[in-house]
Amino acid sequence: MPIDAHIPENYIYELRHRLSIYRRIAEIRSHDDADDVVDELIDRFGEPPPPVLGLIDIALVRAAAARCGIFEVGYHSERAALYIDQLNMPLIQAMGEALPGRVKVNAGAGRPFIALKLAPKTESLMHTLRKALDAAEKIVAI
Repeated sequence: MPIDAHIPENYIYELRHRLSIYRRIAEIRSHDDADDVVDELIDRFGEPPPPVLGLIDIALVRAAAARCGIFEVGYHSERAALYIDQLNMPLIQAMGEALPGRVKVNAGAGRPFIALKLAPKTESLMHTLRKALDAAEKIVAI
């Protein structure tokens, strides 16, 4: 995905600390987990720069996708692709209501996926993914 997501060396100088924080970020499963990591980063290293926040956003999207049965998220040509083992129509419908006219399903040959069209110049990829996954998680939680 075209997102600046890394821990700059000038933010966390020592490699062992950077690796430790990468592990902590990979373990994020909820917004509370993300808040805890951000608090720890601020306490230890100062305000996190945008690339670190990008990593945290990706961890949150990954966790939400997994809860919805989505095993891979890809990006190509102004569309996000959410790969899923089995099509879940209530989940797809919820995404469609959250992103009217921007959700399509490809269930043909190969792996089925849900395509999300990004709003040109008005919405980031992460914002589109969060909107779709927030709507989907409400269905999964029922």
